[in-house]
Parts: sequence; structure tokens; C-alpha cells
Amino acid sequence: MRDHADDFLPFIADTDVSEAGATSSEHWEKYLMGVERCAEVGGVWGGELELNAIANIYQKMVVVYKTDGERRLGEQYDAPHEHPLRIVFLRRAYHLGEHYNSTCNA
Repeated sequence: MRDHADDFLPFIADTDVSEAGATSSEHWEKYLMGVERCAEVGGVWGGELELNAIANIYQKMVVVYKTDGERRLGEQYDAPHEHPLRIVFLRRAYHLGEHYNSTCNA
């Protein structure tokens, strides 16, 4: 995402990383550092931006299952012989709030 900032920067909300007097590139760098430290206090968990990055890096379709249907990311990588990465989006589970869970084929 850092190497292709122009592809992602327009979709980041300034309110996620805003600081008085900071430029958008400074906001972006702060956001990326937060995602890199997601398990630490003050970290930022990844979302749809990061799922798009995964689809592009691995050239694989990502299917996100939600209560109101599904969202497909990286559809250009859909191929009959390839299985997409499947993710479940949960609004509320065990008091964790909104988050994504990975899945595996049974």
C-alpha cells in the first residue's frame, strides 16, 4: 500500500488519522504505521483498503460475506481453477465490534 499510495490514498478518511497541520501524506503514513502495529495499543485494524491490497498483491479474488450479501474485491483475478480468498465480516461478535474473520474450505 505504501508503494502504491495513489491507488489507496483517496479512500482513506482524514478523520481516521487527522492531526492539526498535518499533510495528507503525513496522515497516510500515520495510518499505515497504525495498521502495521494493529495488535498493539493504538494500532489500526485493516479494512476494505487492505483487502483490496491483498487482492492486488496476490492477484486473487477476495469474497467478503456479510449479512446483507457478499462483496467481491479483485474480480479481475477470478479464474475457474482458482479458489477466492473468503472472508466473513461480522458486525458484532463477542463484544469485539466490527471485524473480519478468515475462513477455510471444509
